[in-house]
Amino acid sequence: MSKELFQALCDTGYEPRSYSGRAMYGQRCIGVALDGQSALWHMAQALGLAECGISAPLTDSLGLGIIAYWPDERWLEDFNEGD
Repeated sequence: MSKELFQALCDTGYEPRSYSGRAMYGQRCIGVALDGQSALWHMAQALGLAECGISAPLTDSLGLGIIAYWPDERWLEDFNEGD
């Protein structure tokens, strides 16, 4: 599912990035930086999370923004930052 999520984010105008969240012990997953909680709602609407089976992301604070990330969706070697 990682490739599908990565592609869905790209297709809807988001820039997926590699992220290691809480209790991930250095393992990398797919994440996307957002301006705040309202941007999270807009991203969920754009992805149609409920319709395509993508689970809701976890979030961490980035100071002025947030990062939404999916711990179970591993960052794959063939993903390039900004693709």
